Amino acid sequence: MNEFLYSSLLNLSKSYYFLTFLVLTTLSVPFLDLTKVFAEESVVDTITVGESPVAIAYNPGNDDLYVTNFASNTVSVIDQNNDVVDTITVEARPIGIAYNPDNGDMYVTNQDSNVTSVIDENNNVVDTITVEIFPFAIAYNPGNGFMYVTNSNSGTVSVIDPQVNDVVDTITVGEFPNAIAYNPDNGNLYVTNHDSDTVSVIDQNNDVVDTITVGDTPRGIAYNPGNGFMYVTNSNSGTVSVIDPQVNDVIQRISVDDTPHGIAYNPDNKNMYVTNHDSDTVSVIDQNNDVVDTITVGDFPSGIAYNPGNGNLYVANFATNTISVLGSIVPIANAGPDQTIDSGDLVRLDGSGSSDPQGSTLTYLWTQTDGSPVSLSDSTAANPTFTAPDIQTQEEDIVFQLVVTNEEGIQSEPDGVIITVNPANSPPSPPPSEGILGSGNNVNIQVQENSGNSVAGQHGGGEIYSDSPIFQGQSTEQDTQVIS
Repeated sequence: MNEFLYSSLLNLSKSYYFLTFLVLTTLSVPFLDLTKVFAEESVVDTITVGESPVAIAYNPGNDDLYVTNFASNTVSVIDQNNDVVDTITVEARPIGIAYNPDNGDMYVTNQDSNVTSVIDENNNVVDTITVEIFPFAIAYNPGNGFMYVTNSNSGTVSVIDPQVNDVVDTITVGEFPNAIAYNPDNGNLYVTNHDSDTVSVIDQNNDVVDTITVGDTPRGIAYNPGNGFMYVTNSNSGTVSVIDPQVNDVIQRISVDDTPHGIAYNPDNKNMYVTNHDSDTVSVIDQNNDVVDTITVGDFPSGIAYNPGNGNLYVANFATNTISVLGSIVPIANAGPDQTIDSGDLVRLDGSGSSDPQGSTLTYLWTQTDGSPVSLSDSTAANPTFTAPDIQTQEEDIVFQLVVTNEEGIQSEPDGVIITVNPANSPPSPPPSEGILGSGNNVNIQVQENSGNSVAGQHGGGEIYSDSPIFQGQSTEQDTQVIS
């Protein structure tokens, strides 16, 4: 790493070079709304990229992640296997990056060149757009399809029309604008102004419609779709400001570790993740705005992004030239499909579908939670068996839950399975609802007796005409009897 840049960062200077390490966060793709909550997370992989990685963005067109390498003037492309599959040369000092879903291109801000590079789906630089001085962060606005670039030394935001890849508007904001993020609830863009301690709000007409005072030295910003709030990292105060966009005011400040920079939302657990530059950690903030976890990563973490392809978060470690991959370390129990069996059958439970994110060996624990008590062959086996109880009258559910534990001693959430047991003696089938003498039936009856007498009649509505002694004990010929 460039020694001058490195020492500037250590001294936390507000000089030109120190500010190049500030964190940006962009919102480039819609988030999913899933509900699985991971109890514990850790660094599950480390990827070596170019020199001084800063920002990360996901490309849904190819499921790859793109990392700007500030000191090597390149962009690293990481696939879903966490392999670097391409390295793209751009202009001097790339820092910000965002995806444009309208054309499938990636847009990269280059600080020392005062330009934005356009990378197509083949990872070729197909255009270079001149913006203003010291371009920093970039974000896509789905309301109009434009790209918005913060120009830190100009105190402006450049608006790029991707159809022509040219600047079509310039917006004046606060001093030294850094990060920028879109709020889909109101269609506005929010820009952190590093030296003004404010956030500028830009509407769809490219007018600044509000200015919000936040903490000391705001850096990163991100939208939380779980509650609709905007979260701003305040580097010098070690806090995160929570903005309610309905009133455009700070409603809470959350203390995190030293020098928070980047911030991103994880739709899998609805938590916010904050990179703490001088603590080498990531703070995890839940929906109650409580810090529920702190994860150690590489040196000087800056940008952070969520990867919907595998549900992991990727952290750019500026000083180690690496990306830390944050993932769940909690095993997943799978108790198998529900079954329907008969009384007395041998039943085999199936926990073989359980898994551990790190491939750790699992131990099993089955517990019966409902139904007639049964005896498992081995409650700690992946596939224990039992004999179904003798159920006599009606079906019964036998319910088990499975919990698995990995080699690190981390337990899964329980998963359940229902075994429905059919009764051994099913009740007889009910008689037909309408019989021979039932209402509404017409039945022809022929009875031949030894005496030679016969009965011939029509039953309909309850009457039968007979000349046989079988009815009412009569033996006279052609007697007419009524049976009802």
